[in-house]
Amino acid sequence: MSVALVGLYFSCLWGTASIANYLAQNNLQMWVNGESVPNREKWLKIQETMTFALDMEPNNADFQSDMGNLYLYKANYLAIDTVQIDLLMQESLKHFRKAALLRPAWPDAWANIVFIKSKKNILDQEFYHAFDRSVMLGSAVPRIQYLLSVAAFSHWEMLPDSYKKKAMSNAYNALSSRRKSDVLVSLRHYDLLSLICERPSVPIIVKPYCNNNS
Repeated sequence: MSVALVGLYFSCLWGTASIANYLAQNNLQMWVNGESVPNREKWLKIQETMTFALDMEPNNADFQSDMGNLYLYKANYLAIDTVQIDLLMQESLKHFRKAALLRPAWPDAWANIVFIKSKKNILDQEFYHAFDRSVMLGSAVPRIQYLLSVAAFSHWEMLPDSYKKKAMSNAYNALSSRRKSDVLVSLRHYDLLSLICERPSVPIIVKPYCNNNS
């Protein structure tokens, strides 16, 4: 086979990998948005499709992240027991780590690492490093703001003071973003809204709750 034909062959395979992952990612997004609910058989088919894409392009950060999200979805919605949840989250974490390694300036992968580590109740050096990277790279991204808020608030008493400050600054910025309602709910759920109310300038969405001392 000539060099040109070999190149064409692999170009077709790589193109097929991108298409396969695109279709699988669209299915996953529909599940996340609640537009459809998969059974375990459907999830497995999507996992096989994403595995094909990753086999062709293992150094594709998007593919690694999509696979991480796929395992995280199953852990959250399709797992049958705590043992399976833990295994799925560990698998998810593995892919997000690869995505962060492949694209260090991408905040999504770092924020997902933070979120999963918090779900596993592991606030170690990797957690704090990923938190710092997320804040540095994604401080204006609503999804990042929300994930960091949930991760921090759910372990508030465990956080060093320096990270409490970072978390609260992140939440303050989030209260002016499109995820402001979600962050407000989280602040109230963990009884941390007073820390926002104490600030010299209070976001509009928070003022009614501060006035009512809620």
